Amino acid sequence: MEIQIKSTGLPAAQKLRQHASQRLQAALGRCGHIVQRVSVRLSDINGPKSGGADKLCRIVIQMKSRSVVLEELGADMSRVIDRVAERVHLTVARQLDRIVATRPQRVAPLRPVLATG
Repeated sequence: MEIQIKSTGLPAAQKLRQHASQRLQAALGRCGHIVQRVSVRLSDINGPKSGGADKLCRIVIQMKSRSVVLEELGADMSRVIDRVAERVHLTVARQLDRIVATRPQRVAPLRPVLATG
């Protein structure tokens, strides 16, 4: 699983990228085998001078058969990353359940029973 993290307009960007990487690896731990690539974009929408809920974390998860996009917005980027990581875990687990549910069930072929007598 490849995780690519980009950040724009954020102070302490290296620390935030490391935090995002750790949280995503933990969130995808058991489901990581179906995830091929994760792309994360951390950004400050309004720039460094304004406050408020302007920190955006956008995650694109590319799985073998589908992709999922999640976004979270808030005032504190660390908390935004934590919230979206929880959503990533739930979403990927749900997708895995759907993949397993739609997979055709393999049935063992019937063997003829030989009568002994």
